[in-house]
Amino acid sequence: MNVILGPNGTGKSSFVCALAIGLAGSTKLLGRADKLSEFVKRGEQSGYSEITLATSDPERPLVVRREIKRKDSSSTWRVNNVVVTLDRVKLEMHKLGVQLDNLCQFLPQDRVVEFARLTPESLLMETEKAIGNAELYDMHAELIRMKNDIAGLEREVRVLFLLSSLLESSDRVRCRVLERISIPHTPSGVRRRLKSAIGNGLTFNSFLKRVPTITFSRVSTECW
Repeated sequence: MNVILGPNGTGKSSFVCALAIGLAGSTKLLGRADKLSEFVKRGEQSGYSEITLATSDPERPLVVRREIKRKDSSSTWRVNNVVVTLDRVKLEMHKLGVQLDNLCQFLPQDRVVEFARLTPESLLMETEKAIGNAELYDMHAELIRMKNDIAGLEREVRVLFLLSSLLESSDRVRCRVLERISIPHTPSGVRRRLKSAIGNGLTFNSFLKRVPTITFSRVSTECW
């Protein structure tokens, strides 16, 4: 852990601002001014930050330079003295594991209150991201995804089991109803229509509305 200490007015905030702005961070991370031009020294038309970062090769550090113009808040980026795009700088920061938007890794003074308000779950996630190359966070996220997938499969199994039970029950009821229905005084053609209707899932009430002259004998309650 690196902590910047010093009396008021010694440049602690300026140093932190230079780190955030100079390493492709948003001005909103600082909890101060939103406009980039406001970070240029008063009376000056431009300013710059130059930060040297260690890499896996001690002989080849990464030097990131950002030049800012007050007039239009435009920036020119250089990596090892070569002009590059902002996306290239962000890519280099990702490779080095620099997470300026993670309060567990970069905590400006003006965002301490925000850090204190993090929930235990959010704090755990941010801590996992800040450790090493964030592999622990990726593993945790994968476990959460797998758990959600399992829960989804369990819901599907329950629905399929319920549907299967309903279909099985429906088949039993339909068979019993067909066995117990008697239409003693109706033509055989109507009887066939009735059995076909029940076989296709037509309810008794619906069929009665279509053929009101048909009468039924008692139907056992065990069918329902």
